[in-house]
Amino acid sequence: MIRICHEFPTRFVARMDSMELGELLYVIKGNAIYLEHTFVAPEGRGKGIGDLLVNAACNEAIQKKYRVIASCSFISDKYFLKPPTGWTYDPKTKTATFQ
Repeated sequence: MIRICHEFPTRFVARMDSMELGELLYVIKGNAIYLEHTFVAPEGRGKGIGDLLVNAACNEAIQKKYRVIASCSFISDKYFLKPPTGWTYDPKTKTATFQ
């Protein structure tokens, strides 16, 4: 079973047992969370781990009422290409907000 852990203040990590399968790095500036980098190890690819990591970061943004700035191309080009329910995304500014 894959677990997503929030290692405050800079990253979310995907783990299975003791193996780290992926991470999402972020920075908070003012009322925005900048999602800067995602990585999924080869053995974790194709299992939706990147989406799980972004979902965790977006849930954090909803709870804290942050705007999401998608600095990472995986997030801006794939995840928010069709924004999840409740989200609006501006591809020019790479900014997502939850309504």
